[in-house]
Amino acid sequence: MKKRQLSVIEIHIEKIVFAIASIALLALVSLQFLSPITVEVNNQTVAIENAADEVVDAAVLLDGQLKQAESIEVPEAEDNGGMVKAMSPEIDVDPAGLAIAWEGIDVGDDPTETQEDIDLGPQERYAEITVPALRNVVAGVFEGALSPSAVTEYSEQLEAIVGTQQPFDVRGVSVSADFPVAELRDSLTNPPAGTPIRQTWYQGRMEILDVELYRQRQNEDGTWSDAELVNAVPGAPSLREQLIDGLDDRRAQDRLIQQMGNTRGAIRQPPMLPFVAGEPWAEPQMLAARATGDREIQKDDLVSQIREITRDIDRRESRLERLRDGGRDNRNSDGIQRQIDEIQEQIADLEAERSELVEELRDLGYEIDLESGQFETRRVRENQREGSNRNRGDAGPLLEAREDTVMVWAHDIEAELGHTYRYQLRVSLVNPYFDQARLLMDEQKPLANDATIVSPPSEWSDPIVLLPHEVFMVRQAKAEASALPTDRDLLSSRAQANFDLYRFHYGYWRKGAISLDVGDALAGEISVPELPIFSVDDPNAQNRRGEDEEEMTSDTLMVTSELHLIDVVRRSADVNEVVLAASSGRLEIRLPNDPA
Repeated sequence: MKKRQLSVIEIHIEKIVFAIASIALLALVSLQFLSPITVEVNNQTVAIENAADEVVDAAVLLDGQLKQAESIEVPEAEDNGGMVKAMSPEIDVDPAGLAIAWEGIDVGDDPTETQEDIDLGPQERYAEITVPALRNVVAGVFEGALSPSAVTEYSEQLEAIVGTQQPFDVRGVSVSADFPVAELRDSLTNPPAGTPIRQTWYQGRMEILDVELYRQRQNEDGTWSDAELVNAVPGAPSLREQLIDGLDDRRAQDRLIQQMGNTRGAIRQPPMLPFVAGEPWAEPQMLAARATGDREIQKDDLVSQIREITRDIDRRESRLERLRDGGRDNRNSDGIQRQIDEIQEQIADLEAERSELVEELRDLGYEIDLESGQFETRRVRENQREGSNRNRGDAGPLLEAREDTVMVWAHDIEAELGHTYRYQLRVSLVNPYFDQARLLMDEQKPLANDATIVSPPSEWSDPIVLLPHEVFMVRQAKAEASALPTDRDLLSSRAQANFDLYRFHYGYWRKGAISLDVGDALAGEISVPELPIFSVDDPNAQNRRGEDEEEMTSDTLMVTSELHLIDVVRRSADVNEVVLAASSGRLEIRLPNDPA
C-alpha cells in the first residue's frame, strides 16, 4: 500500500499551536502589567495604589456625618395608632405623640422641620505639628577658583559674581545646622495634646523640601541689617521656585515629593560648585577650623606632640622587651610580670592619646606617616575624610533617619567681600494636613491651607568676616628719634613700616612684601607662578570637568590702595601704631598683624 505524504501544515501543526498560545499569553501579560490598574471608589476611578487612602477618607467622612447629624424628622403615619394597638394591645401609649429616640434620631416632633447646614467634619481634634528649630549653627568661609565649565554652564547667575575672565575666583560662606528629626517624630506619634495625626498622611511623605539660608550684614555702627534670603547655589537641586509658585492640591504635593526622587540628600546638603584650584570644599565645621594663619601652627604643634609620644612609646617598648628577656630565668618572675603589666597599660594609654592627636591632625586636613619614623604629613582632601560628608549619603526618608539629628547646610556665594555677616537657617517640610480641610474641624481647617510647614528660625551664627580681595598687614614698624644736624635740640621722628601684601588669586592668597618710609604709598607687586588657562570643550558635560588646558600664564599682581604712611607712634614698650592717611584726609591706625 502506498504511503500518504503529510502536508506542511500537518508536519508543523504542533509548532503552530504553540506559537498561537504564546502570542495569546504575551497579550494577556501585556494587558496585566502595561495597562494601569484602577478601581472604582466612591464613584471615582483611582489607581490601585491610592485606593486605600480614598477608602479611609470616605470612611472618615461617613463617620463625621453620623456623628454630626442631629435630628432627622420622620412624618407621622395617618393611622399609626391602630397599627400600634393591634400589635401591642397591652401597651398603654398615645400613638399620636409617640416619640422614638435612637442615636440622635427624633421622630414625632414637627414633621416639616429640616436641617439645612450639616457640618460634615469629624468631631476629633488632631494634634498640631511642632516643628523644632535647627541647632548648632556653624558658618565657615570657603575659597577657591571655580571650574570654567561650571561658570560657562551657569553664566547667567555666575558672571556677575566671578566675572568673565579666568581665573574665576570665589569666596563665600557655608552654613550648617542640625535638624532634630527625633523631636519631629515624637510630635507626630506622641503629641502632648490632641489626637495623633493619621499615619497615612505623613508616612513616606514627610520630607525637607528646602533649606533656607538668611543673612544679616553688620553696619558701621555695629547694628545688623534686615535679614535677607540667600539664593540657592546654581546647579544644586532646588524645589524653591515650585514652592513659591504654589501647589494646587494634594496630588500636586505628591508629584513634588516624587520629583525629589534621589535628590533628598542634595536638597538637605546641596553640593558646592567644583573648583579647579584652592582648598577643597569641606562641610562648615571643617571650614570654621581653617583659622587663617593658625592652621600651620596647629599642625606643627600636633606633629610635635605625636613625635614625643611616639618616642615615649618606643622607650617603653624597649624596656618591655628587656624585661621579658631578663625575666625568663629570673626567680623574681612575679615582680617582673607586674612591671610588664604596668608598662603595657602605660603604652596603651599613650597609644590612645596619640590616636586622639592623629584624629585632630586629620580634622585639620593632614595625614601623618608614623611607620617611617619621619613624621611627614600630607594634605588630605576633605571630601575623602571619613565623616566629612556625614548624612550626605543618607537619602532615605527623613523620619527613618538613623540618628536623632540630620545635618543640613546651604551656601552663600553672593555676600559682598570686606564685610561681616551672620547667618540663620530654616527648613521647609511637607505639610501632612495640606488639602485635608474636609477631614478637619472648622477651627483646624486653616492647617490645610499651605503645602509646606516652616521650622522656627535657628539662632544666629557667630559673626564671620569676609576679607576684601586685597589685604595689607603690618609685619614690623619702628619710630626712630634722631637729632637734626642743623639743630640738635629739634627732634624729628623718622618712621618706617614693613607690610605683607596679600591678594586672592587663582584659588589662593598670594603674598608679597614692601617697606615704606613716611610719605610712601601703600602699594606693591606680587609675583605668581605660571598657572593654566582652560578652554571649555563641553560646558554641558555631566561631570562639569570638560576643560582642556590651553596655555600657561604667569603674571605680576599689582596691589594698590589710597593710603600713605604718615607716622609710626610708640604705643608701649613693645607695640608701635602705624598711622596711615587717605587722600581725603581720613586717618587709619594699624597694629602689627592686624589685617585690613
